[in-house]
Amino acid sequence: MRVGVRANLLIAPADRQRTLDLAAALGIQWLGQQVIWRDFEGMPGQRDWRFLDEAVHEANGRGFKLLLSVTKAPAWAQSGSRIDPAAYGDFVAALVGRYKGQVQAIEVYNEPNLAAEWGGPCSATAYAALLKEAYRRIKAVDPAVVVVSAGLTPTGVSDGYTASDDVGFLQQLKAAGGLAFCDAVGAHVSGFNNPPNAPVNSRCGENPMYGCHASFYILRYRELQAVAAGKPLWVTECGYASTRDPVPGYEYAQDNPESILGDYLAETLKLLRQDKAGAVWWWNLNYAPLAPRSEQAAFSLVDANWSPRLHYQRLKAELGG
Repeated sequence: MRVGVRANLLIAPADRQRTLDLAAALGIQWLGQQVIWRDFEGMPGQRDWRFLDEAVHEANGRGFKLLLSVTKAPAWAQSGSRIDPAAYGDFVAALVGRYKGQVQAIEVYNEPNLAAEWGGPCSATAYAALLKEAYRRIKAVDPAVVVVSAGLTPTGVSDGYTASDDVGFLQQLKAAGGLAFCDAVGAHVSGFNNPPNAPVNSRCGENPMYGCHASFYILRYRELQAVAAGKPLWVTECGYASTRDPVPGYEYAQDNPESILGDYLAETLKLLRQDKAGAVWWWNLNYAPLAPRSEQAAFSLVDANWSPRLHYQRLKAELGG
């Protein structure tokens, strides 16, 4: 199973080197980086690759393989729930061509089952059209690149607008023919404040906020894997939040003392390996020092001072770093 970590590499050179040092010490081979499309192509065809050039070059120089998650359409490429597939295809084709041989996988968008990420009402049909075009354009440039469908976020809500249930959205995507246009099926998995091996819905009575929906459990990945039906499941974000000072909406992170996260991480890796998942990226490596008052910071493997947290050390031991 491929094991990696998600990180932000589009940062100051000294911080990027520190991040790469921390990743290398873990003993992993893969890094994941989000590419915000609208930041790189403000107007059609006007692309500025400078910051990504530096990050890709330096990560490659340290021997890492890269998964790039290309997401967040510029306003000119989106109308309601539809993102222009041709415009997205142009962008990812240009990206793959520029970094041919340096980027090994592309994740086509991020959490399209959440309106805040998709930029409009959730639509599996619209996402299927985007995935199909992206797959066709990427493979035409570099057939070796692994195309991963977007990781779907655990929501606990499915109102057809704000959010769609991850398994339900994946079923709709499959019905729309979307899974024919990816090499691996993406997933985002978190246990919230439920242990990794807790059966789904098993803690409803004692944990009513996050125990009564299957998407709040690590083992939810088995349901996604079943829908994927033979396609490898790539868990492109996986993790637990732990903090004594959570931002609103992430209060459950107070229930996860840092002392137990190492055990949670080790058990999660064991489960994914046991069920033959294709890949997992831990979410995340370095957001605590980069964005200390963000929800991402609570998931970070290092603290605000760049010091490895206890679960970083456990991950390093598990991976032989």
